[in-house]
Amino acid sequence: MGALLERFKSLRPPQGAVIDVFCKAAEAACGVPVPKRLVRYTVASRTIGIVSAGPLKSEVALKRGEILAACVRELGAHAPKDIV
Repeated sequence: MGALLERFKSLRPPQGAVIDVFCKAAEAACGVPVPKRLVRYTVASRTIGIVSAGPLKSEVALKRGEILAACVRELGAHAPKDIV
């Protein structure tokens, strides 16, 4: 049974799940809601991009470390590596 569970640990979370976790982490860190429609996730490079201008993008950039740490706690090894 243990070998079967080990196999599932290597699965990557779906793109939508990563975006959900990021939005919740960003809202908790910045105090500003981040709409899912403004977030893009590239699975191959594990990069989150925000398609927004101005204050929202700046606020997320300032809290980058805190947001990424929250994503790692939630998603483990398959969390995003960078925020653009």
